[in-house]
Amino acid sequence: MAIIKENFGKTKSGREVSKYTLQNSNLKVSLINYGAAVQSIIAPDKNGNFEDVVLGFEDLKGYEANDCYLGVTVGRIAGRISGAEFQLNGEIYKLAANNGKNSLHGGPEGLWNKVWDAETIESEEGDSVEFSLKSPHLEEGFPGEVEMRVRYTLRGEVLTIEYLGKSDRKTILNLTNHSYFNLSGNKKENIFSHTLYIDSEKYIDVDSENIPSEIKGVQSTLFDFREEKQITDGHYDNPFILEKSRKMVYSHPASGRVLEVVTDQPAVVVYAGWFLPERNMGLCLETQDYPNAVNDPRFETKIYGPGKPYTQKTTYRFYSR
Repeated sequence: MAIIKENFGKTKSGREVSKYTLQNSNLKVSLINYGAAVQSIIAPDKNGNFEDVVLGFEDLKGYEANDCYLGVTVGRIAGRISGAEFQLNGEIYKLAANNGKNSLHGGPEGLWNKVWDAETIESEEGDSVEFSLKSPHLEEGFPGEVEMRVRYTLRGEVLTIEYLGKSDRKTILNLTNHSYFNLSGNKKENIFSHTLYIDSEKYIDVDSENIPSEIKGVQSTLFDFREEKQITDGHYDNPFILEKSRKMVYSHPASGRVLEVVTDQPAVVVYAGWFLPERNMGLCLETQDYPNAVNDPRFETKIYGPGKPYTQKTTYRFYSR
């Protein structure tokens, strides 16, 4: 089926924004080139009833005032960088602080509130929309002119997101998608009606500013999702260190909807939507590298640049049981 392109409005600065819809018999996925965002995902329940399973806005004004990052691509660095600065190759880079004294999700002018270019790709195997954006050297304080690409591909019941970042000099990158999933359909219930499985034996505790602090084992804690269980706490905003399968399963037993997430990243930040206008109405599964790694000696600082592009791939499989 052909990719449908529609007008989604104009930004305050007059830029045109478009909505792109990918659809087959399993899923209907709508994307916008503002923030390279997921605007809606229409998925069936066990009785074949199709409903929206992500939180999104119906118009552009919502995204321009989107302080909860609904559905957008965040970066250059997902999560927080402590003290809004880091050192790379002996040079200190000072960033825009937009979360107390820390930098969050790339700063106030991060990738999430920009208009991206878009290209549609249709094939028999699956249709794709690829968003691209050039971020100049020292934008928000980050080094390197970086060409970003985010490609969404729909094949059957699987939505794949692939990320690419090419920099003209050494830099750090860590992108993710910030969709809030509510599998009850159209926000019928909050996330406490859902269950979660994470292939993780360790999580990272955070301090009062949500900066990663101590690595802890999940056993006998609220963070043990090694067997699928109901979500009972609304305050989750923590990185989990993923094991070999790098797999998560999020489900809504009443509707039968299931979301299986598999990534090539070493961590996932699970955020239970505590600061949403309607608390806990969606769960984020932010697949990514370790947050604040550049300032944390326990984790490798991955450096990208000429000849070493940043890549990431995460798949989202929607089915019912």
